[in-house]
Amino acid sequence: MDPYAELGISPDASSDEIKSAYRRLAKQYHPDSNPENNDYAEKMNRINEAYSMIREGRYDLDPGEEWYREQYKEASRRDSILYHPLFRRVVLIGIAVSMFVVGIAAAFFSALRV
Repeated sequence: MDPYAELGISPDASSDEIKSAYRRLAKQYHPDSNPENNDYAEKMNRINEAYSMIREGRYDLDPGEEWYREQYKEASRRDSILYHPLFRRVVLIGIAVSMFVVGIAAAFFSALRV
Protein backbone atom coordinates (compact mmCIF):
# COMPACT_ATOMS: atom_id res chain seq x y z
CA MET A 1 0.00 0.00 0.00
CA ASP A 2 1.25 3.44 -0.89
CA PRO A 3 0.24 5.63 2.07
CA TYR A 4 0.64 8.84 0.08
CA ALA A 5 -1.71 7.63 -2.66
CA GLU A 6 -4.18 6.47 -0.02
CA LEU A 7 -4.27 9.97 1.47
CA GLY A 8 -4.17 11.62 -1.97
CA ILE A 9 -1.02 13.65 -1.35
CA SER A 10 2.45 13.80 -2.88
CA PRO A 11 5.45 12.18 -1.13
CA ASP A 12 7.05 15.59 -0.58
CA ALA A 13 4.01 16.95 1.28
CA SER A 14 4.62 18.86 4.49
CA SER A 15 3.41 17.58 7.84
CA ASP A 16 0.60 20.16 7.84
CA GLU A 17 -0.58 18.97 4.41
CA ILE A 18 -0.48 15.35 5.59
CA LYS A 19 -2.48 16.17 8.70
CA SER A 20 -4.97 18.22 6.72
CA ALA A 21 -5.51 15.44 4.17
CA TYR A 22 -5.96 12.89 6.96
CA ARG A 23 -8.52 15.02 8.77
CA ARG A 24 -10.43 15.77 5.57
CA LEU A 25 -10.62 12.09 4.61
CA ALA A 26 -11.40 10.99 8.17
CA LYS A 27 -14.34 13.38 8.28
CA GLN A 28 -15.52 12.25 4.84
CA TYR A 29 -15.19 8.49 5.38
CA HIS A 30 -15.95 8.13 9.08
CA PRO A 31 -18.30 5.16 9.55
CA ASP A 32 -20.65 7.22 11.73
CA SER A 33 -21.37 9.57 8.84
CA ASN A 34 -22.93 6.74 6.80
CA PRO A 35 -23.62 3.66 8.95
CA GLU A 36 -25.37 1.76 6.11
CA ASN A 37 -22.22 1.68 3.96
CA ASN A 38 -19.73 -0.95 5.18
CA ASP A 39 -17.11 0.29 2.73
CA TYR A 40 -16.65 3.40 4.85
CA ALA A 41 -15.26 1.39 7.77
CA GLU A 42 -12.79 -0.39 5.50
CA LYS A 43 -11.75 2.88 3.84
CA MET A 44 -11.33 4.51 7.26
CA ASN A 45 -9.07 1.65 8.39
CA ARG A 46 -6.89 2.12 5.30
CA ILE A 47 -6.73 5.88 5.91
CA ASN A 48 -5.70 5.34 9.55
CA GLU A 49 -3.06 2.80 8.53
CA ALA A 50 -1.66 5.10 5.84
CA TYR A 51 -1.48 8.04 8.24
CA SER A 52 0.27 6.01 10.93
CA MET A 53 2.72 4.59 8.36
CA ILE A 54 3.70 8.11 7.29
CA ARG A 55 3.93 9.42 10.85
CA GLU A 56 6.05 6.50 12.07
CA GLY A 57 8.12 6.20 8.89
CA ARG A 58 7.13 2.57 8.29
CA TYR A 59 6.51 2.90 4.55
CA ASP A 60 8.96 1.32 2.13
CA LEU A 61 11.65 3.66 0.92
CA ASP A 62 13.70 3.16 -2.18
CA PRO A 63 17.22 1.89 -1.36
CA GLY A 64 18.87 5.28 -1.93
CA GLU A 65 16.53 6.99 0.50
CA GLU A 66 17.06 4.30 3.15
CA TRP A 67 20.82 4.71 2.79
CA TYR A 68 20.44 8.47 3.25
CA ARG A 69 18.34 7.97 6.38
CA GLU A 70 20.98 5.65 7.91
CA GLN A 71 23.80 8.06 7.00
CA TYR A 72 21.87 10.95 8.52
CA LYS A 73 21.29 9.01 11.74
CA GLU A 74 24.97 8.13 11.97
CA ALA A 75 26.03 11.71 11.24
CA SER A 76 23.66 13.15 13.84
CA ARG A 77 24.88 10.60 16.38
CA ARG A 78 28.48 11.46 15.55
CA ASP A 79 27.79 15.20 15.79
CA SER A 80 26.10 14.88 19.16
CA ILE A 81 27.89 16.64 22.02
CA LEU A 82 27.95 13.39 23.98
CA TYR A 83 30.34 11.92 21.43
CA HIS A 84 32.64 14.94 21.29
CA PRO A 85 36.09 14.14 22.81
CA LEU A 86 36.34 17.48 24.61
CA PHE A 87 32.97 16.90 26.31
CA ARG A 88 34.09 13.47 27.47
CA ARG A 89 37.32 14.90 28.88
CA VAL A 90 35.46 17.64 30.72
CA VAL A 91 33.09 15.08 32.23
CA LEU A 92 35.95 12.82 33.31
CA ILE A 93 37.86 15.74 34.83
CA GLY A 94 34.68 16.85 36.62
CA ILE A 95 34.20 13.37 38.06
CA ALA A 96 37.85 13.19 39.16
CA VAL A 97 37.70 16.62 40.81
CA SER A 98 34.46 15.80 42.61
CA MET A 99 35.92 12.51 43.87
CA PHE A 100 39.00 14.38 45.07
CA VAL A 101 36.87 16.97 46.90
CA VAL A 102 34.75 14.25 48.50
CA GLY A 103 37.93 12.42 49.58
CA ILE A 104 39.38 15.59 51.13
CA ALA A 105 36.08 16.32 52.90
CA ALA A 106 35.89 12.76 54.22
CA ALA A 107 39.48 12.94 55.50
CA PHE A 108 38.80 16.30 57.11
CA PHE A 109 35.67 15.16 58.93
CA SER A 110 37.27 11.89 60.01
CA ALA A 111 40.20 13.88 61.45
CA LEU A 112 37.73 15.98 63.44
CA ARG A 113 36.30 12.87 65.10
CA VAL A 114 39.66 11.71 66.36
